[in-house]
Amino acid sequence: MRALVSRLLWHFPPGKVGKWAVIGGLFMGINLPFLYVLVDLCRLPVPVATLVGAGFGTLLRFLANDRFVFHQGRPTWARLRAYYAAIAVGVAVWYAMANALTCLGVHYLLAAIAATGCSVGFSLTSNFLWVWRGRGLPRDTPQRQ
Repeated sequence: MRALVSRLLWHFPPGKVGKWAVIGGLFMGINLPFLYVLVDLCRLPVPVATLVGAGFGTLLRFLANDRFVFHQGRPTWARLRAYYAAIAVGVAVWYAMANALTCLGVHYLLAAIAATGCSVGFSLTSNFLWVWRGRGLPRDTPQRQ
């Protein structure tokens, strides 16, 4: 059990997970006013505005995570592509889970909340274990076997 906890803490250090979560929350708070500007002030159709907002927000979140959570000197195209792929799969996870739960009789708002939890869990896992694969972790942590 101790080894499992040690490995989990190595892969998901609480400080980094906390920073990652704060950045996600900040950008969620930034996206709503940005969406308002695009729809109500710039008069873009909602589907276009949400696409622009999601694309711009995802790019900024990547840059913030790359620099402030994982301490990378410069972003790379490879990490950016991996991040966008992880985001796309995360959206698919949310969509599939929200609709599956609704079909099983769960109220659509509760289904959306549960699906968000699944999507965030997937995003956390893919970001820490794939996109940034241990980058920026403390040097004194146990090595992977």
